[in-house]
Amino acid sequence: MKLSLLRLCVVWTIWVMTTLLLLDCELSGRPCVLGCMEDERAALLNLKAAFNSLNGTALPLWHANSRDCCRWEGIKCDNIANTMRVTELYLNGTRDNDELLLPWLLDASLFLPLEELQVLDLSSTAGLAGFTSTLRLKNLRSLNLNDNLYLEQLPNLDGLPSLTEIFLSANSFENLNHLKGLKLETLDLAFSNHLSSEDELLIICNMTSLKHPSIRENNLDDSIFEGFTNTLRLKNLQSLDLSGNVLKQVPNLNGLPCLTDLYLSDNSLEHLNHLKGLKLETLELSWNEMSREGELSVIWNMTSLKHLSIGFNHLSDPIFEGKTSLCELRGLEELDISGNAFAGSIPPCLSNMTSLYTLGLSYNHFRGAIPPSLLSSHRSLEYISLSGNAFEGSFSLASLANNSKLKVFDLRDNSRRLILETGEAPLPSSHQLVDFRLSNCIFDKPHGFVPSFLMQQHDLVVLELSYTNLGGQFPSWLLENNTKLQVFNLMGNSFSGNLNSLNSSLFNDEMQKIDVSSNSIEGELPSYFGSIFPRLKYLNMSRNSIKGRIPSSLCQTSQWLVSVDLSSNKFVGELPEQLMRCPSLWHLLLSNNSLSDNRSSAEISSRLLDSSPLYFLDLSSNKFSGPIPNWIGGFQGIGVLILADNSFRGTLPSSFCNLELKYLDLSGNDLGPSMLSCVNASRITHLHLERNNLRGPLPGFLHDASSMVTLDLRDNALSGVIPPWLGSLSELRALLLAGNSFEGLIPEELCQLRSISLMDLSRNHFSGRIPSCFGKLAFGNYSQASDGTFQIPNSAAMEGVTKRYGEKTPIYVEISMYTIANSPEEVEFTSKYRHESYKGIVLEQMSALDLSCNNLSGSIPLEVGYLDDIHSLNLSYNHLTGSILVTFSYLDQLESLDLSHNGLSGEIPRPLIGLYRMSTFSIAYNNLSGRTPEQKWQFATFTRESYKGNPYLCGPPLETCNSTEGSPLTPPPAEHQEDSFKIAFAWSFAGSYVVAFLGTVLFLCLSSYYRTLFFNFLYRHVPYFH
Repeated sequence: MKLSLLRLCVVWTIWVMTTLLLLDCELSGRPCVLGCMEDERAALLNLKAAFNSLNGTALPLWHANSRDCCRWEGIKCDNIANTMRVTELYLNGTRDNDELLLPWLLDASLFLPLEELQVLDLSSTAGLAGFTSTLRLKNLRSLNLNDNLYLEQLPNLDGLPSLTEIFLSANSFENLNHLKGLKLETLDLAFSNHLSSEDELLIICNMTSLKHPSIRENNLDDSIFEGFTNTLRLKNLQSLDLSGNVLKQVPNLNGLPCLTDLYLSDNSLEHLNHLKGLKLETLELSWNEMSREGELSVIWNMTSLKHLSIGFNHLSDPIFEGKTSLCELRGLEELDISGNAFAGSIPPCLSNMTSLYTLGLSYNHFRGAIPPSLLSSHRSLEYISLSGNAFEGSFSLASLANNSKLKVFDLRDNSRRLILETGEAPLPSSHQLVDFRLSNCIFDKPHGFVPSFLMQQHDLVVLELSYTNLGGQFPSWLLENNTKLQVFNLMGNSFSGNLNSLNSSLFNDEMQKIDVSSNSIEGELPSYFGSIFPRLKYLNMSRNSIKGRIPSSLCQTSQWLVSVDLSSNKFVGELPEQLMRCPSLWHLLLSNNSLSDNRSSAEISSRLLDSSPLYFLDLSSNKFSGPIPNWIGGFQGIGVLILADNSFRGTLPSSFCNLELKYLDLSGNDLGPSMLSCVNASRITHLHLERNNLRGPLPGFLHDASSMVTLDLRDNALSGVIPPWLGSLSELRALLLAGNSFEGLIPEELCQLRSISLMDLSRNHFSGRIPSCFGKLAFGNYSQASDGTFQIPNSAAMEGVTKRYGEKTPIYVEISMYTIANSPEEVEFTSKYRHESYKGIVLEQMSALDLSCNNLSGSIPLEVGYLDDIHSLNLSYNHLTGSILVTFSYLDQLESLDLSHNGLSGEIPRPLIGLYRMSTFSIAYNNLSGRTPEQKWQFATFTRESYKGNPYLCGPPLETCNSTEGSPLTPPPAEHQEDSFKIAFAWSFAGSYVVAFLGTVLFLCLSSYYRTLFFNFLYRHVPYFH
């Protein structure tokens, strides 16, 4: 009974609402339409078919069984007049990627039923080459054809009489003739190549109705504007965008009486004289490398200016000084002076610009305290950026309470000398921030908690609190309170606890980046984590203590994941199937965990090959075992593969023949004794195969490694000679062959490695002399080096989130989404008796030669003393003779020199004490004589360990020279040593002969049996005894 009554109430309510709606339409005289027009719905479905290939997936929400097309994605209908006719249609970027390289024509007749269409967006429509006929839409006022590279001809626009806006940027039209006769008000021709002559510009000059033209990024210079301004008929022109060209002076624009907004950023402006007389409200001059403050004086008289951007030039403090300066522009509403060379305190006159609502001061050299008046005098501030300076002292976040309109506050990267005072809830709940960044600032309390006023914030889109010495329990409430968050960055703090406190009902489909790396988060990652953030692109939880299995939900509900970094945690179990099937995933780091996978190669293949976009895969330092699975060959696009320090064994699978890797690290496994010869090494730049029990000669596939920068084969069992072709690897900068069994001479072909900076041939069996041509190698001389760098190559530029602030003078703030692009290579090398890892700029500048622990002989080549830029030289544990080169004193970059355990003789060259950088020095266990070098500068730091084992060497820190006249001890002359050796040898030989003879006679006398055998032998074989 209750259920029937409820149904009756629902039906009655619907009937009443429908009756009232129809009555309202009848009384107002408007037609009543409850959904879109049927003929328009059918036309839209035909358009969907045209935009799809046979099995295409474009416009998936346009369903034939959905009656109201006004609710479809990319469609807006007329709700004001209640006609429900389609008035705006956005088809940008909807063409299937399968059609990307196939030019196609769009049937213009498909748009005919859309009679009231006013806005049509066909930008970034892959392969669009034009229309089958003239586009006829009498009410269309805005047409967007941006970014259609196949659109070589501008379509006929005669069928668009109401057109006032057209966007044609990033195309390659041959001419603009079809623009003639149009009454355009807005024209966008940015990033095009069709303005190379004055004839094309004249077409624009004759558009008397034009108000907002944009011809930015067209490589236009001053010459093309000569005579152009004299033909201008654009009396209605209000804004002009000439950004991104190569102008050196401002064109003469005095014939444009209505011009108020002028955009000239990213040119090469030197002269601004033609700005005189213009009554501008907006002036954009950023990125022009301007350094002459005097050129800007023409601007300071523009009292009409409201929006000014002079960011990212080379301007300094004088623009705030004098009678005419920036300080005179008190009516400014937007000001961006970021990226210049301003120093000292923030100019007080900025506080007089009380109308400012956008203020950009970032990335200068401002120092001192942030004046309280900067915020208190600007009650209308909506955006302020103070990041990238050197502010000191303290700043109270309570001062934000008076700026009720503030949406963006950026105080990042201030050299960690600025102390933030949090106070108690400085912002009322009615004051909602959108973008809040305090990274690399320090709060007033060590390991303090997240500022409490953030509990009242619910509209945050960007929150960056990385490296702010915050601690306590992980603030899950920040995620729960702000469901519009796109960027959440708490990296490098001391947050503990776990993420299980996240409410499973939480849902945020705006989130793109989460970075909570380098904290102390524990516990397991909730199984529903991926369901909370279905559009997450970048996830970094590395360097925590998270345990358990990796949740399968990470990609089960999200198809957007691009980068996942869960390295250096305590994850266990297998690689999750759903994660590896992410269609957008190209970067995956799971190193330094306890992951394992006991499945067969076939099972792994079925899980992983769907993740074909994968480019960067790091599974190093886990517990994987068995053969390297064959599924590796299924990643046709993989460029970086790191499987180091697992327990993989056996040879490489044949699938490696299919890969075009750029970086391969298989070190610390057991892949011996041999490797497949079909490894494609043509594109490999860095190869790490150390500690793999490899045997036999140098792998032949390296012959084709023409791009190789790092070759690390240390600590294997490779043998034989070094093949001459190794010297043909012209890009090679690090050759690491230590700890093998190579033998023979060091080939002189290695001297062809003109880019080499690190060479380690130690702990082998090389013999012969050190090649004298080694003195011609680079070893840090970057003028000889190639373009090869110690960088892990990246496949493409990383996507970031760019936020645009400012109304007329836009300030673009790049939010770093991903930082692995071209990450530094890491190379281990022994120097100064320490085995260390070098990377980044340190590795780029490191240069060293290590030939220790071999069988090299002869003297040290004179040319080795001319390696001016070498930092470390180790020739110890060989059989080198001769003297220490005096030319070693020319090696002013040398930090470590080890010549110990050889047969060097003579005195230590006195000029060596001039090597001010040297911190490690050893000539122990040689045959050196004379005095030790004077104990000053660096040589005052070396102990007796550097000199011991040289019996004829004396002086501090060894024993005092033992001579009445104070002269050093010297070994006997070489001739005397040779005579003594001959005499000693003769006496020892004679004595041994006599002892052997007498012993034999005594033995025969005592043993009758052996005496009889001896004489029988003589009787048979010596004729004399017959």
